[in-house]
Amino acid sequence: MLDMIKNMNRKTLMIFGGLLGLVVIILIVALIMFIFGGEDGYTRLKKSMIAGAEEYINDNEPPELGEQMRVTLDMLITGEYVREVTKYVDDNCTGHVVIMNNNGLLNFLPFLSCDDYKTETLANRIINDNLIENPESEYESGLYYIDGQLFFRGEKTNNYLHFGNVIWRIVRIDANGDIRLVKETPAEETWWWDAKFNYERGRAVGINDFRYSDLLAGLVASYEDFQEVNRRRIIPHDVCIGRVDSIEAAVDLERDCSELLLDQYISVLSVSEIPMASLDPKCTTLRSGNCANFNYFFGGGLTTTWTSTALSTNTFSVIRATAGDSFATNASSRNRFHWVLHISGLETFVSGTGTLNDPYIIE
Repeated sequence: MLDMIKNMNRKTLMIFGGLLGLVVIILIVALIMFIFGGEDGYTRLKKSMIAGAEEYINDNEPPELGEQMRVTLDMLITGEYVREVTKYVDDNCTGHVVIMNNNGLLNFLPFLSCDDYKTETLANRIINDNLIENPESEYESGLYYIDGQLFFRGEKTNNYLHFGNVIWRIVRIDANGDIRLVKETPAEETWWWDAKFNYERGRAVGINDFRYSDLLAGLVASYEDFQEVNRRRIIPHDVCIGRVDSIEAAVDLERDCSELLLDQYISVLSVSEIPMASLDPKCTTLRSGNCANFNYFFGGGLTTTWTSTALSTNTFSVIRATAGDSFATNASSRNRFHWVLHISGLETFVSGTGTLNDPYIIE
């Protein structure tokens, strides 16, 4: 009987020891996964390049506000900010980190070019996926080249982007490669465009100068609510604040942008941007109902929204718009709006096809 008990104890100890060894192995694997995140060598190298560039900036001058600089992989390796490439991958690689100073926050964008791997930028992926090769194609949704910029136009565009835990629509890619975004859903609360006392009307119906508007002040305040990790990726852009003489005016982005408010980090659409998304040839004026046709703004998340555009014929009228119509109203009226911001086209593409269910994702 005693021998049986001893044998059982041995078996129990062996089983326990085996389980303990298995737990140790699992913990070691988990630790490795925690350290490296199950990532491939290229991803670890890019992360090391970012960390190295951050150290490099601690030892050197950063770019000026609104500017950017490039630090090469060779510079980082030579300065011992990053280990040799062979410590990460068995490949021949060159690379660099673009460092942007966005409103005093530094954004680090790593690029690798290897024999077996190459970083893909968001702008390149969007263009490769959506560029309309034959602009004469009837009603084909996608990216259209207009006056040096690439505009999304059409009814079913794959221009969704996930950024800052919300969904945005890509409006266009600027001539310098920056990407203009409009938030899919509007602000939860209605705001007035401006509520100042107006000398022309003799009461508080607002003054229609966007530069000094309550709407702009609110937008600037809302920018501060973005998490820092997202604010460092928001780059400055110029807001189009040119005026129109009538809501029957022609769709004309050049006129909208005849006057600019420089270097803003958040804004709203100008009045011509919404109808410009239409492929209907009869969409020619701001109030044309045809502008709702073949237009991704119509039937999507865009509500009637404030624009940055005011009337030139008085000091109090501003324009709110939706696909297919524009309305002049007192600046003191309340309305919803959709945030607009820009990010760099150099952001690293990770995944996505641009659809609502599979939006573009950046690193």
